Amino acid sequence: MPEMIRSFRFPLVCGLLLFWASSVVGAALVHYPESQGKVASPDRVYTLYNRNSDREPTHSLYIQSQTSGIDQKVLDYGRHIDVMWSPGSDAFFVNDYSGSSEANCLVFFTDGLRRLDVNSLLKGISEKDFLGSDHLYATCKKWNKDGLILAVWGRGDSHPNGFNREYFVNPWKPEIHRIG
Repeated sequence: MPEMIRSFRFPLVCGLLLFWASSVVGAALVHYPESQGKVASPDRVYTLYNRNSDREPTHSLYIQSQTSGIDQKVLDYGRHIDVMWSPGSDAFFVNDYSGSSEANCLVFFTDGLRRLDVNSLLKGISEKDFLGSDHLYATCKKWNKDGLILAVWGRGDSHPNGFNREYFVNPWKPEIHRIG
């Protein structure tokens, strides 16, 4: 009997690993359109996925409710994006690399897909001399329990040697402050 159980255990474990790998849980940064997998929210109520097209728009990000089965378009994008779920599954961020000289972080809330453009928060800080830079990248790096970490870097006339800053963003309030 133990030999028979052992012979079933290996295929069962392999099958479970393949099932788990086919749907990434949202703790990791996922790159679209490179990845074709679905990204499940930590509570597994929602999944994010990508659709490609031969016509404009060439790439679209969708969210699907696992309870209703309804799909909803989140945004269209041209080049590539990163996505990551918040630990509480109530929001996710999208880094949109819309051009070779720009990137922007957007936060979407699952209740109605409200959208927060993190660049709009940067306009309200006192040290905004970098906002006119011809190369400006503002990307969300990771979530923590209270918000997310934003990296802002680039170069321009007022910063010919470049700049690199970090901010803490609480998208629920919303507020932002520099941490590095």
